[in-house]
Amino acid sequence: MTAPPEKITEREALEALWGEGEPRDDCPVAVLAERTGQPEKVALRKIERLVDKGYADYGTSPWYAWRTPEGEDRLKELAE
Repeated sequence: MTAPPEKITEREALEALWGEGEPRDDCPVAVLAERTGQPEKVALRKIERLVDKGYADYGTSPWYAWRTPEGEDRLKELAE
């Protein structure tokens, strides 16, 4: 049994995503899994939840998601 996506904080997930206009070579899902020690499928589900909330978006796969302007604002809120 794997840990639920709630084990990964919203801030951790948002920080792992690409920022607007900053594409990188790494995969946000893999980065999030590595940083939190959670399985990749848990990290993927957390990112999917950010997409559902409008904080993230992606082209062909949520594995390569990025923060939306709303996600950037939310990350700033969480950093305060």
